[in-house]
Amino acid sequence: MRNNCAALLLVSLLFVVALADDQSETDRKREDCNNYCYNACIYPAKFCRWWCGGRCENPIFWESLTDDVSKKYPVPKESDFSAYNKAHPPSSSHEEV
Repeated sequence: MRNNCAALLLVSLLFVVALADDQSETDRKREDCNNYCYNACIYPAKFCRWWCGGRCENPIFWESLTDDVSKKYPVPKESDFSAYNKAHPPSSSHEEV
């Protein structure tokens, strides 16, 4: 019985360590995505923060993409910016960019 408890404790510990390592990898990928997307974005900063933040929040299936960073992380296109402007028309008050 003592061996079973020790084995269960060891397996639980390994599971927690693997989960923590996977989470830090996800956080690193999310940060890399945000940095690349924001630096490659040629539109106003307000739009870039909104667009890149939304696209980089959930890095699902990134492992299946190529190692070429320009193809791995999303970058907004003119059609994305046009759709954003239609959905979020500029207000009459001046906001910081």
